[in-house]
Amino acid sequence: MKMKAFAFVMLLGGSAYSQNPTFTPPDSIVTMLNAVESDSAKVVIYSQLARGHKFSEPELTVSYGLKAIELASEAGLKTMEVDALTDLGYAYELQGNGQQSLYYYYKGYELAKEISYVKGAVDGVTGSGSAHWLLRNFEEAIAMYKEAIRLTSENEMIPWLADAHNNLGNVYLDQNKFEQALEEYQKSAKLLPDENRTKAIAVTNIGMVHLQLEDLSKSIEYFEEGTRLAGLQDDPYIEAYNYKQLGMVNRMLKNYTESLRGFNEALIRYERLKNIRESARVATNIGGVYYDMGDFEKSLTHYESSLSSSVSIGDEYSKAHSLSGIGRCNIELSRFSKAKSALEELLALSIGLKDNGLRRDAYGALGDLYNRIGRFQEAYQYQQSFILLNDSIFNETRSEQVAELEASYETFQKEKEIELLNAENEINELKLSRRESQRNILIATVIVFVILIFVLFNRYKIRTRANQKLRELDEMKSRFFTNISHEFRTPLTLILGPVENKLSSVTSDDEREQLLLIKRNADRLLELINQLLDLSKLEAGRLNLHVSEGDFHSFLRTTISSFESLAAQKKIQLEVDIPDEPLMMMLDTEKCQQIFYNLLSNAFKFTSEGGKILLRVTQSDKKVSVKVEDTGRGIPEDELGNIFKRFHQLDDSKHHQQGTGIGLALVKELVLLHHGEISVASTLNKGTVFTVDFPVHDSSYEGDRRVTTDNQEIKTVVSEVNQNVSVKESEMNLDGQYVLVVEDSDDVRAYVSSILADSYQVIEAKDGAEGIELAIQNIPDLIISDLMMPKVDGLELCEQLKNDEKTSHIPIIMLTAKADESSKLEGLDTGADDYLIKPFSEKELLIRVKNLITQRLRLKEHFGRKVTLEPKRIQITPPDEAFLNKAMTVVDEHISDFEFTVDLFQREMAMSRMQLHRKLKALTSCSASEFIRIQRLKRAAQILETEGVNVSEAAYKSGFNNLSYFAKCFKEEYKVSPSDYSKKLHTSVE
Repeated sequence: MKMKAFAFVMLLGGSAYSQNPTFTPPDSIVTMLNAVESDSAKVVIYSQLARGHKFSEPELTVSYGLKAIELASEAGLKTMEVDALTDLGYAYELQGNGQQSLYYYYKGYELAKEISYVKGAVDGVTGSGSAHWLLRNFEEAIAMYKEAIRLTSENEMIPWLADAHNNLGNVYLDQNKFEQALEEYQKSAKLLPDENRTKAIAVTNIGMVHLQLEDLSKSIEYFEEGTRLAGLQDDPYIEAYNYKQLGMVNRMLKNYTESLRGFNEALIRYERLKNIRESARVATNIGGVYYDMGDFEKSLTHYESSLSSSVSIGDEYSKAHSLSGIGRCNIELSRFSKAKSALEELLALSIGLKDNGLRRDAYGALGDLYNRIGRFQEAYQYQQSFILLNDSIFNETRSEQVAELEASYETFQKEKEIELLNAENEINELKLSRRESQRNILIATVIVFVILIFVLFNRYKIRTRANQKLRELDEMKSRFFTNISHEFRTPLTLILGPVENKLSSVTSDDEREQLLLIKRNADRLLELINQLLDLSKLEAGRLNLHVSEGDFHSFLRTTISSFESLAAQKKIQLEVDIPDEPLMMMLDTEKCQQIFYNLLSNAFKFTSEGGKILLRVTQSDKKVSVKVEDTGRGIPEDELGNIFKRFHQLDDSKHHQQGTGIGLALVKELVLLHHGEISVASTLNKGTVFTVDFPVHDSSYEGDRRVTTDNQEIKTVVSEVNQNVSVKESEMNLDGQYVLVVEDSDDVRAYVSSILADSYQVIEAKDGAEGIELAIQNIPDLIISDLMMPKVDGLELCEQLKNDEKTSHIPIIMLTAKADESSKLEGLDTGADDYLIKPFSEKELLIRVKNLITQRLRLKEHFGRKVTLEPKRIQITPPDEAFLNKAMTVVDEHISDFEFTVDLFQREMAMSRMQLHRKLKALTSCSASEFIRIQRLKRAAQILETEGVNVSEAAYKSGFNNLSYFAKCFKEEYKVSPSDYSKKLHTSVE
């Protein structure tokens, strides 16, 4: 379905080309009325009054216009009466009053014909066409414009003729009659020189036709020509319109640089014209381009600018589109609270405007928002509302399309009937029956053709809608499945953690065996969850290869060695046939490991005691083949085609070793992702052979991400750095260290707190908002925060605390059930110091906490006072450096003030006494009072470096009012008395 056609229209009703005198203020004209005597002069004055008020005061325009008509009629000034009638018709047209406009235009046209006033007749008939168009009377509008073409052509009124062709083209375009519209616009353009404004409009409209015909390259060509012609006349309005269309077309072509150039040029001109409405709409388009490019920050900036402008002029529709863009950008930027606020305002506004399209967009975006934050019930409800409303809109659109087809058919019938009636005057009665037969055949053919088009079109739309629904449901299912799988990790944490803790202390063999049984099954559940997540990533296209060069033969030997103990336990013969020479090729070791672990695990599962398993490798020029053979019970032939299907299980009641139907489905997807192939052959009660083929040439992996061994695993980026810090219990005293645990699950929060309680003082927060509040109040030594939480999630908590000078120094461990690479990178990008994935062990948690706190203590102990004196030389975060610079500046400003105390210091820093104390302790190992004293001593030392300054003067200028106390502190800091320090310094200088 093509988009609705909108032309760049110049309405030419009334005296479009009349040379109207400059309008004089009303009071002066009223005075002139009393001064003139001739009726013609008075008519002119009333006409000027009407024209002068047509934009500002419509009621006055009508009053003055009626007075001009009345006076001209009474005085017998027929020509002036015609002009006054068409002027009044134009005024009503501008007010949107089509009926009144048509009445006065047509009355002027009839009177002009009566007195043979050609120009007046042209103005009247042109205006009548415009009024009919305004009333959606398309046939009547076309007839009027064709009459205008006849009159202007016969009288060689070229500019008026061009306008008539242009206006006729507008009506055709409004009816989606593109060929007729194009023909009229081309006629208009050919009649005029480049310097004429109407030619620029006609060329622009030709571009619009090509846009409707989806000939985008042609539309760009004409929009650029329209811009050039508008530039010749220095017409910023036409220029702006063409630039805006260039922006839209290039956005459709994904030429984003050109699209932005067009929109920005349009915006410059609309702002110069002070057209706030168009400026706002162009800003919305620019926001859309940046959104398409993935630059959500820039997109958000333009949407917010558009919103501000729309609100200022009360443009509700523009405001709605801006809110939609703001909501979608904030979702992509994970600013979910801001997104929710914008989208809820959009929903309320769309309901007020009764605009189902906007309401549908709001439902869809809110469904996406709630799905991303894990509130699946609300997400489902909004998605259902979206689907229902989308169906409703589809049905309305289909009804409109049927109506359009019926109208087109009726129009076609009328045209043919008119042709036949005209022909009746020229043919005899013998030919009449033949004509009627031909007409009936033609009409029948057209009806069949229209019905056929309608049926095919309807089937196409239904199929398209069904496919769209399926895609939406698949995407929703994939997101729901991924998120619900992530949720399984939280209870697994609460199962595996206590079990592992209990295993370290249990002494009873029976109890230990029961705990090991729990742990094995929990580990198996975790393995299944990971497989499910990999499947969902593959389905969504988010699982990618990270290949690096390695020895494939060595990799296989290492992998199969993990099964040697299992083979001995189950008394199964495990054989390996791998060439001795290395085979260097590109591979993703993690995914290859999953492939062969699954295949070997299946082989062991279905091979009985005394059986045999063989892994054999063969190589050709293009590929390497790996066969995993077993002597198990085999697979029925009718099941071989289904074993790689997701969740498919063999229907075998004789055996209890049934799988989940996940492993082999994942294996096949991973092999295909690795550009390989997998096949299976099996014979019942004899065994099964799985064959995996991988390409050996590097060219097969050109489109995949290549990594080195050092950076292939994201999870080691932070954790390995932290683990490198060897920590001894005797090196650092961790007693009294505060740890803030932020977790919305009561059980997980209690579990983490119980692990830490023996070594640290623990503070608990039930969500991100409370966590931020407690962090600022208590300034803990470390924070452990969950990633997905209500109100404020872990990412937003981390971002806020790392950008607050009170809390920027605090290390943060992000606790999460999301194990994918993008989530890790997002967390690290916000400033998180470590990343711990659920489920985790108690020992791992304690080691990571101890390492981070110890690192901070060592940094503080090593740099202590040096940081206070020279903060810019230490590797600390910019907020911490800014804090220290501010602290030193505050002390320097009051350095000579004896009464400058810690109380005044904390007021100047806008922090509580406890916050200031813990922040300074964390960064410098100095209390607030020590920090002030060290700064005073440093200033005293600087003063003593000046020759001729005595100790007393240095003490007073640095804020000490007790000389003995000054001498004591100075000696403790510099290991020498102030007087000896001065003497030694000046002696060495001499």
